[in-house]
Amino acid sequence: MYSYFGSSCSYRVRIALALKSVPYTVIPVDLKAQRNKTEEYKQLNPTQKVPTLVIDGTPVYQSLAIIDMLDELYPNPPLYPHDPHQRAIAKSIVGTVLDIQPHQNLDILRQLFKEPEKKTEWARTQNIQGLQRLESILQKSAAAYSVGNQLTIADCFIVPQVYSALNYGVDITLYPKLNALYNYLNTTPPFLAASPKNQPDYK
Repeated sequence: MYSYFGSSCSYRVRIALALKSVPYTVIPVDLKAQRNKTEEYKQLNPTQKVPTLVIDGTPVYQSLAIIDMLDELYPNPPLYPHDPHQRAIAKSIVGTVLDIQPHQNLDILRQLFKEPEKKTEWARTQNIQGLQRLESILQKSAAAYSVGNQLTIADCFIVPQVYSALNYGVDITLYPKLNALYNYLNTTPPFLAASPKNQPDYK
């Protein structure tokens, strides 16, 4: 998998791979050095983003598409709840995270702002608004995880987003459900294995 340790999109896929116990090899792509903009990488992934997962010689890109494909190829454990209502909530959480992510995308931040502090403030504000929405969703449930009492795709998306928010200086303790979930999941083997700090390109 072509990945960048700090990319929330790569992080999501690493969690899904770990939950499915699928072995893989990481090929680092340094986004800060814009290694994703090379012609070689463009030939592999026309979107020039990470991650790219090569399965049987075929590159697959976009984190949600990759995770959905993994769930079909390796159905156990399933990443979507069986219950239709819970499945809809999981998809709503995924959608809420996807609404946040573009506002912290390095390419977009480079185009919007020249000053580093403005980039950080913009990303922090967008994360705060997004985490408030996620907290409101989680507050409606007493479940052990994001949705119900099993790990789902929602957890694969929430943990990387909280990690990104922390990097932008967001006080996660203001969101008790998110904070508790994040801290708990990061004690479990799949989430530890996927953590940015445990990646070969971590800086």
